[in-house]
This record gives sequence, structure tokens and C-alpha cells, in this order.
Amino acid sequence: MYSPVTMSRNMYYGSNFWSAYSHKLKRDVRFYSDLEYEHWLLVETNSDIAVFCEQPLKIAYEFEGKNTHTIFDMWVQERSGKEYFVEVKYSQEMRKGNKKYNRTMKQLEIQRAWCEENKKEYRIMTEKEIREPRIHLDNIRLLVSLTNHFIEVNPYQEEKILNLINNGCFSVSDLCSSYPSIPLRDIYIILSKNIFEGRIQANLDNLDFGYKTEVWSDG
Repeated sequence: MYSPVTMSRNMYYGSNFWSAYSHKLKRDVRFYSDLEYEHWLLVETNSDIAVFCEQPLKIAYEFEGKNTHTIFDMWVQERSGKEYFVEVKYSQEMRKGNKKYNRTMKQLEIQRAWCEENKKEYRIMTEKEIREPRIHLDNIRLLVSLTNHFIEVNPYQEEKILNLINNGCFSVSDLCSSYPSIPLRDIYIILSKNIFEGRIQANLDNLDFGYKTEVWSDG
């Protein structure tokens, strides 16, 4: 397990600092660009991922005659035990002619070489993998915003809803009709909690999370 490398915001060449609470890690997490934050949303809501660490490891190297360093954006370990390091990059920074191209490619080369030497899987995530489909990202952003309300879930209401979902695919509208005594807000929180924890699935890729959202159980 890794711990985040301490970083000062003014030394980092990224932008748009984000601080959030990770329900998965039970601690605050920090990110230094919009894209890093959005990548975290995918990791945080992926029930196959057991644990992760942002900015987990610093590697020193020389670039254009100067000593510098690179820090991986994330280390991830899945429930299966599989682990890998991730670097989050805007695709334009990896195009020749971009002012960050040489630095970016050297950084990726150093990280990839370290992973090969230490027998670790290495992944590069760009906005193409992170932001498409956009509707999925917007939906999981909503799920993460509801995590602070998971403690409000009524176990009796949750059991009733899960028992119904175990029998097939239902829309939020169906659930409201089946259990009119359960407020819509509570249904949303119950569904969000169980999607987050991997107990149920939902069609988050093609429809805004709401009344028409369909949920089902793989078990």
C-alpha cells in the first residue's frame, strides 16, 4: 500500500485543484487537474477496485541537463489482486508540436521503464477514455455526491427494494409505484449506495440518472 506524496499546489504545473472525500478509502483525496479528478470519479465508483492511492510514488530523473522528478497520478489495486499505475494526460500533450510534448514523452518513458523494471502494469488515461461517454461521467459524479448520505439509508427500505430488484429489471418509476411510502429521494440514495457497492447495475451510459433509470442485479 502506498501513501500520497506531499505536494504543494504552487509547485505543480497542473491546474484546477480538487479536494474530495473518498468513501472507498475513508479519507480526503486531492487532485491537481480536472482530468485527474474525473479519473478518480471512475475509480471511486468502480466496485471492482478495492483500493487506490493518488500521487503514490515519486521518481527522480534528468531532463535537458536538469534534475527533476515525476509522480504517478494513481496506483490502483482491484479486488482480484491485480494492480497497476496510472498516468492521466490530455492527448494533445502527446502530440508533436505541443509545447509540453518533449517533457511529457520523457516523463512517460521514465514511468513506463520503472514499471517494466518492477514488473508493474502501466496505463495512460486520456480524456478520450475518461470523458466518453459524457453522460456516464455526469451520472457517476452524481453518485459520488450522494455518498455522504449513505448513512441515512433505512435498512428495512433497502431490503424491500433489493428484494424486488433481485427478481428482474426495474425503473425508478417502477420502484416508486411498488413502494409509494418510500420517498423518491430515499430511493435515489438506496440505489446509489448499491450501485456504488456493486450489488446492482444501472444503465448509466445512455440516460441521465433519474426517474427512467433502470436497475437490475447480476446475482
